[in-house]
Amino acid sequence: RGHSAEDVEKASNLIKEYGITLGQQIMPGLPGDTFEKDIETVKKSIEMEPDICRIYPSLVIKDTPMADMYERGQYKPYSLEEAVEISKELYMLYNSANVNIIRIGLQPTETITWGKDIIA
Repeated sequence: RGHSAEDVEKASNLIKEYGITLGQQIMPGLPGDTFEKDIETVKKSIEMEPDICRIYPSLVIKDTPMADMYERGQYKPYSLEEAVEISKELYMLYNSANVNIIRIGLQPTETITWGKDIIA
């Protein structure tokens, strides 16, 4: 999304410094991710002491760069079972750090639906 891990850390520190509720969104399963990398990402997130978090396992949505990668065989998303398993592991890490998880998974909308807009 055009920002680095350092940008996230700086912004998170500022948000906490000003007493604003810090919410973070984690997207396991992006291109190049592994279970181990996703777990490491959450450990780094926890170090920033977020108040709330959303876990959005990556989806392949048509007409996106990830869809192009998927169709060329350059990206293999997590299976449903893998997405559930990693989400569970990440939830347990956040829960043990007293971070409130307010959502897991992207909810269907009029513009993003399984079988129409979501291809994997």
